[in-house]
Order: sequence, then structure tokens, then C-alpha cells
Amino acid sequence: ISLQEKSWVRISLKESGRVLYFDVHNSIHRKNAADPEYQQSGIGLENVRQRLQLLYPQRHELVVRETAQEYFVHLTIQL
Repeated sequence: ISLQEKSWVRISLKESGRVLYFDVHNSIHRKNAADPEYQQSGIGLENVRQRLQLLYPQRHELVVRETAQEYFVHLTIQL
């Protein structure tokens, strides 16, 4: 999110027939090269992938897409 630019997040959660569907769309605001965290990247997605593999092996699908304006994550878990 950005304090200077319009930011948004859309979250959708649905369960149907013992399958959980979770979608997140959010705005992207690129850091400029002068930002001290410009080259920094979090470990959040890698942690999520590891936890999903431990808790739902062969029963989940995680799709992550990124455009210039938007970040999208789709997660399906078979319960």
C-alpha cells in the first residue's frame, strides 16, 4: 500500500463441495530507486508455499500473478 497513492485490496473466500477458494487482488506501487528497501523482498510467499506443502500436500493449488498495476493470488484447497 501507499500513503501517497490510491491503494486497494479485494478479498474473496468461498467454500463449495469441500473445496476452499481464496482470491486476493491488490494494487501495486513500485518503490523508487532512492528507497532504502528498493531491493528488499519479503519471505511471505515462500513461507506460504512451504506451509501449504506441509499441511495440504497434493491437495492445494497456489497461483500468483503480477501486472504493472495489480497483484493477484488464487488459492484452492481440497478440504
